[in-house]
Amino acid sequence: MKQVSQAVLRRCFFRWFFGSAAVFTPQRMQTLGLVYAMEPAVRDLYPEEEEYRKRLNSYRTLFNTEVQIGSAVIGMAIGLEEDSANGSGMDDDLMRTIRSGLMGSLAGLGDALLVGALIPLLLCIALDLGLAGAVSYLLVYGILGTWLQYRLFLRVYHLRDEGLAFLYSSRTKTAVRILQRCALLCIGIAMGHYGLPEHTLPGLSAGILLVLCGSLILRRTSVSVRGLLGIYTVLACILTFVF
Repeated sequence: MKQVSQAVLRRCFFRWFFGSAAVFTPQRMQTLGLVYAMEPAVRDLYPEEEEYRKRLNSYRTLFNTEVQIGSAVIGMAIGLEEDSANGSGMDDDLMRTIRSGLMGSLAGLGDALLVGALIPLLLCIALDLGLAGAVSYLLVYGILGTWLQYRLFLRVYHLRDEGLAFLYSSRTKTAVRILQRCALLCIGIAMGHYGLPEHTLPGLSAGILLVLCGSLILRRTSVSVRGLLGIYTVLACILTFVF
């Protein structure tokens, strides 16, 4: 039975980690990063040169996802390739369809959870701590975040679709909403503290006001939480220069 070794799995993960966006192109987005990440696994499963080239070429289709949560797609792709090498009968079209479906849904989840919630929340917390905040951010998001990303990659590789179940659960959706609201609150407070005149609107009052306004905007318009966070961030920068 053919199986990818643990050393090869680590190589695939770190190739994706460092190379997914480094070789980003307008035509095929992260396709070169996907091929680069999959190459060690394909080589391990198909030592014959002709079959190796054929299997690797099957990953040269358009690919684009959120890099960190998207590591689950790489884990799934390696698992499916392993199943195919052991005679599962899964063809290229089906594997490509699974990758395309996952890359879109996980891109949305990753953008909402990380770009639109966790990263702004951690940055706002670190903002007022100076050097200690910068170091804490690097430790929490850099080291712990990388470890969690690697665990997600391995979980999906070993469990396939069962490893993805928790990402689509109601608990995950609830956690995303809570983190987004917390990030919105922190950005509002940061705006009030750094971007507005202290004698007119103290930081906490400004934060509460901005969160209430933001909640109203989210309910009454089609603006997303990520879009609202972007607007608040730009507004904070403008106000900082003005005042």
